[in-house]
Amino acid sequence: MNSGCINRKRVMICAAPWTGRKAIHQEIPTPRWFFKSLKKMPDKQDSENVRLDLNNEVFLRQWLEMDKADRVRVTDTFRKLLKLTWADIYRDQGLKWEKVTSIRPPAGVDALYTLRIAQSRRATAWRQGNFMRLLSIAPDHDAAYGKK
Repeated sequence: MNSGCINRKRVMICAAPWTGRKAIHQEIPTPRWFFKSLKKMPDKQDSENVRLDLNNEVFLRQWLEMDKADRVRVTDTFRKLLKLTWADIYRDQGLKWEKVTSIRPPAGVDALYTLRIAQSRRATAWRQGNFMRLLSIAPDHDAAYGKK
């Protein structure tokens, strides 16, 4: 490999290839941090963007019954969700993705989650692969977690 301009201490000075009489040909080693970062790479499924499933009758009815300002805020949140990966959703402090333990999930669903979709509202959802399946919109934050 032609490694370019190297001084006497074998430190690269420039990236231009040099083919002179005394050209030093050496391979540049791969840094150790590169291999460590490979181990930390997320699952392929977590690295893809989230896909939304809004086809739930209860969810759609609650969404359409909201006043216009809240509907616009919820739509903006959906636009934001479509740009994020699952790893981003788990880390995002504004969405506050939280597992609901007070409500038993339906058959075939591992767990139910809530996320903030507007300043005063939370949605109940569950994850299936890359899809976020939205179930309902709670009128206030406490209602999303069931009866207390």
